[in-house]
Amino acid sequence: MLENTTDTAAAKRALVRTYNPPGYADPWDCVEDFERVQREAAKHPNKGSAAMSSVVELPRSRIRPWLEGSRPDCYRGLQTALSNDWLLEEWDRRGRALNCLAAWTLASGGIDRRWVATWIADSEVERKVLEHYADAAGIRLVQTREDDDRPDEYRPDADASVLARVLSTWTGLQGDKDRTVRFPRYLRFAPDDIGRDFCRVYVAQRGVERDGSGVRQPFRQIAATRSEAFREDLLGQLRRVVKDADAVRGDSWPVRIYEPAKSELAGYPEID
Repeated sequence: MLENTTDTAAAKRALVRTYNPPGYADPWDCVEDFERVQREAAKHPNKGSAAMSSVVELPRSRIRPWLEGSRPDCYRGLQTALSNDWLLEEWDRRGRALNCLAAWTLASGGIDRRWVATWIADSEVERKVLEHYADAAGIRLVQTREDDDRPDEYRPDADASVLARVLSTWTGLQGDKDRTVRFPRYLRFAPDDIGRDFCRVYVAQRGVERDGSGVRQPFRQIAATRSEAFREDLLGQLRRVVKDADAVRGDSWPVRIYEPAKSELAGYPEID
């Protein structure tokens, strides 16, 4: 899980290491070998795979497909992420959109074992907001579930596996969400407005209004089947982005958000 999503070098390696190329303990070595083979092939265009194998000191069976135009999946994924501007150098509009999608994924979406990210939109308003974030991230949405008894579900229409891997490096998610899910590290080091955007999306997706039962003031409640460490990190992040940290409480689940923090975190953030 990334600690700094704008550290492009670290983000490249983290993405590549979500792949499992055969013959490599570290997938980044595969990327470097592929690029080295391409450089040497450009210098020696008349050498065949056998001769080139001696030059780069790699098995002929490994480099022959590369010399014939094939690319390792990890390299192809890296190039796709770079071409879509999903590996950040700064917190631009696309980065802010990815941050909101990361929050949505953690709150009410997921990344399955086949590396496909999905998001749930419970209403027409939510669908439009999700589409806005997706468009800013450079993707279009495809509806994958339309069921009267369950909320609608959406996924990217293209490059779904690569985007899911990028979001996984941000959130640590893949597979079932349970008590092992950790809270994203990058938010500790991100600018305040990025952390606030994340919290607003998460609260909008997970928060439930409570009236206080006539005893306390109304509050917004977040309950989740997550670890105590996750709750503590969530609580700390919510408190960091509001003016009155004491308005966010939760020594155990659920976490409760009272005024004025409740108003500060209300609604989905604009990213334009």
